Amino acid sequence: MDYYVTKTIEIAMITLAKLVKVLTVFLVTTILVSAMITRPIIIGEISISSINLMEKVVEELETHEMTKAVAYKVNDKVRARLNALPDKANFIKEVNVIAKELGVRPELLVIKFYIESKIDPGIANKNTNASGIFQLMPRNMPKGTTAKEFRDLTATEQLKHYRDYILPYKKYIKNIEDLYVANLCPAALIKGHQVLYKYPSKEYIQNKGLDMDKNGDISRKDIRRVINSYLEKDVSNKSVS
Repeated sequence: MDYYVTKTIEIAMITLAKLVKVLTVFLVTTILVSAMITRPIIIGEISISSINLMEKVVEELETHEMTKAVAYKVNDKVRARLNALPDKANFIKEVNVIAKELGVRPELLVIKFYIESKIDPGIANKNTNASGIFQLMPRNMPKGTTAKEFRDLTATEQLKHYRDYILPYKKYIKNIEDLYVANLCPAALIKGHQVLYKYPSKEYIQNKGLDMDKNGDISRKDIRRVINSYLEKDVSNKSVS
């Protein structure tokens, strides 16, 4: 009698374990399907429809000045510029590769390129002749390449040069501000300086528009304000210097 009772209990326990396993698989599958249905549209690994795109950038900058309305508008403008690229798919693929290597969100790179060039590979700064999507200075051009030749490259081709330029600074980069400073004054990034350039240096004069508080130096605080100010002015259709 005890044998049959024990056997019955064992069978019941096995059946219960199988039932729990089936229910677990069902629940996990349901959650995953639900997440796939409700998640934002993705191009590559870059969200193009979620408010999260700009809110995360604002969070990185530790500022509360940008409203959700502004974030939505910036998101739409960035998406439009990405969609306008003839080599969009390859560009986004390369952005994701570089972002992974740097250990930053791909959105941060895209926003940086948008601020610097509207993601336009053919653009040039009239004061410094910095060129392309990440505004590469003439002195940093690839060997044997002129600024004009660099601007004739596609956005994806320019990204490959950006990778060569930015990866040596990987350990110093944590946010969009660091990405910006790496372009503008890599020495300040490496040394952890808060002030990048002071008047009357040539570099200060060339970039004096970045001196937001007009105190004669360009600091990291100025860079944070420039990034936010640029985006807010851009979406309000005001001129941006």
